[in-house]
Amino acid sequence: MRGLRRGQGMLELIITFAVVGIGLGASLTLLLTSGVQNRRTELDAIAENLAREGVEVIRAIRDSNWLARQRFDTGLYFPANGDTDGTFVFNPATGGWAMDFSAAAWLGTDPQFPAPAATVYEDSNVYKQTVAGGPGATTQFQRVFRITSLCRAPGIIPFPDATCGGTWPANLNSKAGVVASVYVQWTDRGKTYSTSLETHLYDWKL
Repeated sequence: MRGLRRGQGMLELIITFAVVGIGLGASLTLLLTSGVQNRRTELDAIAENLAREGVEVIRAIRDSNWLARQRFDTGLYFPANGDTDGTFVFNPATGGWAMDFSAAAWLGTDPQFPAPAATVYEDSNVYKQTVAGGPGATTQFQRVFRITSLCRAPGIIPFPDATCGGTWPANLNSKAGVVASVYVQWTDRGKTYSTSLETHLYDWKL
């Protein structure tokens, strides 16, 4: 009987260890999954905020033009050749943002992310972009924009077009506004993710 009891006790001990091991394994898996998901959620939130900030930069330029009694789209394209895509530039001296059209950020309809112009840097918990790169630590985020003209015609809802039937700058009489699109791309654990935000900004003077 003693041998039988000893065998039963050993079996119960093995079963107990197995149950505890399964429980610990499940808990560890849950913790790891939760950590990965939390990191993904955090990166998603940062990317969304970067896209939103880009749109607000473009909106602020449109609003400033209106207050200064300039064409609403001044600074929203490069006058020399009509470029309408590029990257954002932060000016530490003024604490303000501008748009840089010097780096090609599009190939056809696909956004490109030219380095280092498209790279986002983190400096004292503030995310920035500069033409020369830095200051701050390089992040996994990249950001570009594209501006598309919104044209108008009698009886037709404003529609996107490159030049509104003219040459750059687009014909003021037929340009009703712009479509501002901001794209953010980042990598995490060997995978590439992206998000975008688009808004329509109109000429208030019309």
